[in-house]
Amino acid sequence: MKYLLSLKILKFIYKNYLYFLEDESLWNFSAREIIYNFHLCFLIHYPVFILLSPYFWYSLIFRQMQNLINYVYSLIFLIFYLLFVIFLDKIHIYSQAPRVNFQRPHFYLLVSVEVSSMIFFNLIHPLFALLVFFIGMFHSLIVGSILWSKYLNKKFYNIILQILVGVSLILVCILFLIILLNLFLSYKTLKQFGIL
Repeated sequence: MKYLLSLKILKFIYKNYLYFLEDESLWNFSAREIIYNFHLCFLIHYPVFILLSPYFWYSLIFRQMQNLINYVYSLIFLIFYLLFVIFLDKIHIYSQAPRVNFQRPHFYLLVSVEVSSMIFFNLIHPLFALLVFFIGMFHSLIVGSILWSKYLNKKFYNIILQILVGVSLILVCILFLIILLNLFLSYKTLKQFGIL
């Protein structure tokens, strides 16, 4: 894990995000290496932030266990968001024609380091942390789209359209799974009443 490089990336996300286009050494990292080196150094402190949170101790002392599940939601949202940005990066990488010395940057995953760093806001309140997560997710998607549009020499709205295609593909897969689940439950119910 590279703590100092993670903080440097965080600084450039807010100060000069076009730095990621200039520093080609960041392009050589795979998605697994980016998560291990840059995201994990923030995520590993998640239990510490929970234990330091006054809201956690308030919920624990007054036995309001249903409030403690909010801490799990933050982590689940973050994990699904990281999987989503890996998916978006792969869409942009594999939409290009193969060529010699083609590097495969993961811009969305790099700029989503800011979302992983927002785990710190669980110190205040888990719902506040979720709100900040959503703001950070929106910002990192915009910055990642700008970086991909400059890298691929495409217009910004073309990159946004590719994001929408990726989201619609995920939604179609989820819809297909819901239809299969519905058919299975209908079959089970009809068999239970002796109709089938």
